[in-house]
Amino acid sequence: MIHNWFARQKIPRNVQASLRHLMNAGYPSELESQIAIRMKNSILNDVVKRAVKKGLSVEEWILSAVEEKLEKEHQ
Repeated sequence: MIHNWFARQKIPRNVQASLRHLMNAGYPSELESQIAIRMKNSILNDVVKRAVKKGLSVEEWILSAVEEKLEKEHQ
């Protein structure tokens, strides 16, 4: 379990997943891009809950959802 040493509180699971992802990720290659999107807090909260449920970071969950949607559209 990761703890916030300064605040002496547990770091939420979704933040832990994001930290794990960032710690394991290298620098983006030429084929990767970063984008920023705006979304309502209610949608973001739903995304975070779903990501935590699957043990993924928010970024990983969004990427898998987009890939799944694209795959379905190509069928």
